[in-house]
Amino acid sequence: MVASATPELEQGPGDTISAIASQRDPSLEITIRAVSPSWVEIVRNDGEEVMTKLMRGGDTYLVTGDEKLYLSTGNAGGLEFVFSDGTVTGVGEVGEIVRDLPLVLEKLKARL
Repeated sequence: MVASATPELEQGPGDTISAIASQRDPSLEITIRAVSPSWVEIVRNDGEEVMTKLMRGGDTYLVTGDEKLYLSTGNAGGLEFVFSDGTVTGVGEVGEIVRDLPLVLEKLKARL
């Protein structure tokens, strides 16, 4: 028997498939948007890797600003933060290396 890699969905009345959605709070969300190529790593407080990839212009990644996440990048000028209120701010200068920047909504907004 091979284990399934995808979670099973519950079947509700009338054989319809139902799913439980997790609640989101858009006011806590931060979108990391690439404006040019930039290597990006996001890790949890305990060092667990959440995402590592080369983001290209137009790529986005959504995080919640109340989690204990940290951003490292090899080209801070290639990234910007987009907040739920529409505010956009750059992460840093072109070619700037940023390590372990806390992705905390209040702290990032205070940089504006």
